[in-house]
Amino acid sequence: MEIFRGVPIFYSLGNFLYQTNGLDFRAADQFDAGNNLYTAALGASADATSPFTQLDRDWWWEGIVVVAGSDAGMLSDVKIYPVTLKGGGEGTQKGLPRLATASEADTILRQFSALSRQLGTDLGAVPSRPFLQLPIPEIR
Repeated sequence: MEIFRGVPIFYSLGNFLYQTNGLDFRAADQFDAGNNLYTAALGASADATSPFTQLDRDWWWEGIVVVAGSDAGMLSDVKIYPVTLKGGGEGTQKGLPRLATASEADTILRQFSALSRQLGTDLGAVPSRPFLQLPIPEIR
């Protein structure tokens, strides 16, 4: 998130729904698979790291939901809720969003804060509650 002229701008909040069950990520040919065709033509092994290995990373299954309020047409309230798509206990599927647990929320909000800092927005200390409330009067 960055603040531009007193208004928060949110970039790439994450996936809100991501279903991969039953999908086959294998490429149809060597070029699409990202293989080095030159070394493959010479008979050498040219396996490339699949771009889908990121699906094994925790951050791929994390994101935030922004809830903004207004008063007389002006931004008055912004709350940031961390969500996870990792699935949980029985009956939940990977790829369906749910509010993050306290420990997941802490990790997600710390990452969000670190990424925002790279855009010049210092969110300060991450609160211990399961959401982050932006101080709207302070950013105007």
